[in-house]
Amino acid sequence: MILRKILLEGADALIMIANPLEGAVIVQNMANTSKPLPIVSHWGITGGDFFSENSKAIQKLDLSFFQTFSFFKNKNRVSQKLAQSYIQSYDKKDVIDIKAASGVAHAYDSVNILALALEQTGSAEHKAICREVQNIKVYDGAVKKYIYPFTSEQHDALDVEDFYMARYGSRGEIIEVENE
Repeated sequence: MILRKILLEGADALIMIANPLEGAVIVQNMANTSKPLPIVSHWGITGGDFFSENSKAIQKLDLSFFQTFSFFKNKNRVSQKLAQSYIQSYDKKDVIDIKAASGVAHAYDSVNILALALEQTGSAEHKAICREVQNIKVYDGAVKKYIYPFTSEQHDALDVEDFYMARYGSRGEIIEVENE
């Protein structure tokens, strides 16, 4: 009903913030319309089995989403080591089988940055850890090489340059959208 109203109002595109379950409902319904709108989503839909469960609907749509990481795009040493470790630990065949790759890589980097701060401060006290995280100059992670990932003013280790638009490839791989 809401989707029908959006279409009747003459929207040019749909901006979607949804996790896989909710995103599937929207994608399936949009794919069944006579003139589907382009969908721009945040990365929430890239988790779980979203692609495999919705691949036929996705083929009918102009679906793109914000992304910060893909094992297909990121070939740095740490990323490749993480991918191989994940594949071996969870009995996967290929990086395409890693669900929510962005979440895996960000969690890996976050935990390692925290561990580095804990090691440097020698304390588990909250304020000491927060101060020490802000003293980390460089961390070579899976997502990127972080230079001063956190400061007293900057609480997000990512910058606008770290985001890109992506689409699903034919096998469900996340592919960067080239400037169109």
